[in-house]
Amino acid sequence: MRPTLLLLLFFISPLYSQPWEEVQKNISSSPMANELFGDEVSTDGNYMVVGAYVSTYDENGQNYLLGAGAAYIYERDTNGSWVFVQKIVAPDRAEGDYFGNSVSVNGNYVIIGAYHHSLDASGQNFKGGAGAVYVYKRDINGNWNFIQKLIQSNRNAGDNFGRSVTINGNFIYVGAIIHDGVGAVAQNAGAVFQFEKDEFDVWQEKQVLEASDRAGSVSYFGENVAVSGDYLAVAAIREEKDAAGQNNVEAAGAVYVFKRDSNGIWQETQKLVASDRAIDDQFGWSLSINGDIIIVGTPFEDEDDNDSNTLSDSGAAYIFKRDTNDIWQLVKKMTATNRSVDDHYGIAVGISDEYIFVGADDDDEDASEMNSIPSSGSVYVYENDSNLWGNAQKLVASDRALGGEFGGALFVNNDDLVVGARLASDNINFIGAVYSFEISPGLGIFENTFGNVINIFPNPSSGHYNLELGENFSNIKIYITDVLGKQIFNKDYKNTDRINFKINGTRGVYFVSVRTPDGKFVTKKVFKI
Repeated sequence: MRPTLLLLLFFISPLYSQPWEEVQKNISSSPMANELFGDEVSTDGNYMVVGAYVSTYDENGQNYLLGAGAAYIYERDTNGSWVFVQKIVAPDRAEGDYFGNSVSVNGNYVIIGAYHHSLDASGQNFKGGAGAVYVYKRDINGNWNFIQKLIQSNRNAGDNFGRSVTINGNFIYVGAIIHDGVGAVAQNAGAVFQFEKDEFDVWQEKQVLEASDRAGSVSYFGENVAVSGDYLAVAAIREEKDAAGQNNVEAAGAVYVFKRDSNGIWQETQKLVASDRAIDDQFGWSLSINGDIIIVGTPFEDEDDNDSNTLSDSGAAYIFKRDTNDIWQLVKKMTATNRSVDDHYGIAVGISDEYIFVGADDDDEDASEMNSIPSSGSVYVYENDSNLWGNAQKLVASDRALGGEFGGALFVNNDDLVVGARLASDNINFIGAVYSFEISPGLGIFENTFGNVINIFPNPSSGHYNLELGENFSNIKIYITDVLGKQIFNKDYKNTDRINFKINGTRGVYFVSVRTPDGKFVTKKVFKI
């Protein structure tokens, strides 16, 4: 390709997709080792909340209470950077409460779970591990003030109310994974409590959701809750029965889908399970929903996407899509491209309109699948190419370190991605951190004219790349040029949907063009590091 043609293509072709790049790292305002800062994270607009549920000191750095917990609130400044504004703790904090084990922010409200807390809303009636949720509201001066403590109806010791929390508009959803359901067969079955905000800014319990096939076994219904529009998904990671309520498999896991009816009441519509369920897979360990897509993380799954090549706890994620009959169908099982034992791929998941994100907090390799650092962690990014969700990028921390567990938590909001690394190190070992990523401007794929979106991975790479074409081609040609327009490679391929190639040049930017015999093409930037 001539340089003039390359430059013309660069300036006139609209970008199709762009890679993610790290833009910021945040640590606790009062860092201490092993507080698990970044174990949970949530963002909404200009606000971010980070949980540190083993934090020991109050907001003033005093009054030591082991495992009382804390949360840190950040706001985005005029430059788009996250700036710490406030540390919050429970007004009735106690040792071992685990305040901050779950967090969520929406608008001017932040909610924090403390699933080991033992007192009711009045600070009385001790019931060990009953749990509680604390609501904070931002005032006109930018201060986040405690306004209400939520507890469940029919509270019991060990309910673990607050194990998961989600706020969505005027509604709060709280998981209580050991709560006793209705009836003698529902002991410890778990539940999700819905609260609604009234005209006085008070949150009132509205509905209790339970699994239709609940039983006496501890299924951990409510371990995760995700909501999008009129659909709600609830994980029960130790559920034994399949979608038909049969074939018990210990801790295989399940996800229950609810739909809001015309009266605003949630009705269970479907139970999702893995296509290859097995003992202790814990399907539903992580969970996200966006529109008509649900993604379910299963970090203890052992088999690859073809249900073979067993690697213990390598992990997987399952994508479900809602069809025109309102049925959620499994469309893809995903595993890491370079999976290993105990990677725990699927420990965290997130989904936006264009991307799916899957955390693997015990992954050892960098973005090029090299330079092993045990449990440094990673996040895999997949692009929505006609619902094929092809592998687009692998993210790692810029300062990846031994045992950092980057990818153990993540949250995506439009074009903002925040990744937790609860044991990341800075000047102090294992203090935890959160890393912010944004779509990088000006780096991406040129307009696709041959009908498919190709995926090249890993990208960046040290020189070896995989190219997925999306379908089988009887005849296709690959060209590679450098930034000066010099062609360094071209080759014809026949009857293939995947190509492996190598760039032997120096480090830098290259352009990979895929062309069909009738002249259709797509060009993508790749990076050699």
